[in-house]
Amino acid sequence: MRYRILDKGAFALVGLRRRIPNIAQGPNPDMAAFTEAVDDPPGSGWRSSATRSRAARCR
Repeated sequence: MRYRILDKGAFALVGLRRRIPNIAQGPNPDMAAFTEAVDDPPGSGWRSSATRSRAARCR
């Protein structure tokens, strides 16, 4: 396998984050609630504010 190690500038990971407790059996209600929040349609809250702030930084 051929590979290279490159020096790159700093970067930031963005997205939603939530601590989900481990449940051994059955569905995990916390995970279900998190995926429901991620699956919300665009413009329903969390995406629209991020888009506005990104647009403000690009000006």
